[in-house]
Amino acid sequence: MANLFDSTEYPTTEPETLTLGDRWVWKREDLGGDYAPASYALSYDARKEGAGSTTFSISASESGDNYIVEVASATTAAYTAGTYSWAMYITRSSDSERLKLDSGKFEVVENLATSSADPRSHAGKMVGYLETTLESLAQKLTTAYSVSDRSNTLRSMDEVRSELNYQKTVYNREVQKDRAKSGKKNRTKYSSEVLKLWLGIILLHGEKLKQGAFRLSVIIQELEPADYWLAF
Repeated sequence: MANLFDSTEYPTTEPETLTLGDRWVWKREDLGGDYAPASYALSYDARKEGAGSTTFSISASESGDNYIVEVASATTAAYTAGTYSWAMYITRSSDSERLKLDSGKFEVVENLATSSADPRSHAGKMVGYLETTLESLAQKLTTAYSVSDRSNTLRSMDEVRSELNYQKTVYNREVQKDRAKSGKKNRTKYSSEVLKLWLGIILLHGEKLKQGAFRLSVIIQELEPADYWLAF
């Protein structure tokens, strides 16, 4: 793991996720050859999606041929969580002429030490909400919801299950991505149709595999039809 208080170990690209109240650091080593720090300045402007008036700006410093970004914890603590579109600019010092060189997105997340906000992503919140909706839908013909500024109306159990399966897929991808970032091995996800296909193949291989096939069929019957996890 890199020491992010040591500028020689800073990431060399913009982070995808930034935490409020943390020190934000990265560097660009690929620009100095064309835009010598002695003659140019590097900066970023970020604007929150869906809230055009929420912005922040970052100015890079220079170290040799590298541009260094360092934003203090006290500064980032005052920002607002959300998804931001950012643009990177290079400005010529001699006449203040500016060019846009790069762009992307930051996901700025809450500081768990100080915020009481739900730390789950939109998909994570939706999985929880839809699972609760399935339990209560028998009492309601129409269910409307609004989560993270997104709204929808579900009118049947099939619609709720379909939306739940979609949100589970999104959420599980996020979990796998987080596990990969931390160096953990991801488990493999299989659909019920794949499991049933395996069951058919096992059944074709004779008496000696019946016990294993029986156990697999029990799993298929007991779990929900959308998502299954098997660890090997």
